[in-house]
Amino acid sequence: MKSKTEVSKTKDTRKQKHFVSIEKLSHFRCGSCDKWWSIGDFDKTKIKELFCPWCGLKSSVRK
Repeated sequence: MKSKTEVSKTKDTRKQKHFVSIEKLSHFRCGSCDKWWSIGDFDKTKIKELFCPWCGLKSSVRK
C-alpha cells in the first residue's frame, strides 16, 4: 500500500486531456501496374501529375 506522500505525488488522470490531429489521407492506384500508395494532405489544386512509386509511370490524377 502506498504511503500518503506517494499518493499525493501521483498525477490525477481525471484532469489530463487527450489531443487529436486530423489528416486527410488520399489513396492512389496506378493505371499501369495497378499497385496503390497513399499521400497525407494531398492538395489536388497544386499537383497535377504524380509518379507511381512502384513502376515510375508519370500520369495525371483523376477521381
